[in-house]
Amino acid sequence: MSRVTSLESLVNGSHPAADILVERDPVSGMARVTVNGRLVMEDMAQHFNPSRLGGWHHDLAERQGTWISPETLAVSLARALGHIPDGCIIRSGIYMSGR
Repeated sequence: MSRVTSLESLVNGSHPAADILVERDPVSGMARVTVNGRLVMEDMAQHFNPSRLGGWHHDLAERQGTWISPETLAVSLARALGHIPDGCIIRSGIYMSGR
């Protein structure tokens, strides 16, 4: 699975529309957030916060608001992608490791 490596790559890889997928495993606590199939973050759900990652995730938090969960990360991503032509959608699913 390819990764989002910067705010620029997030936006450029999301045209003309963005599909933000939040996946959680209720048993293990693992979670993953992808945009158009590209990985944004994968970790234990309680570790989803910008201070844990730094880099472009920190820039995203400064510009679009901090997050404390996979779902609130998805909201920050949707804000960052609010100007793309066909918009974006946030969906949820079950986390499957090794995808």
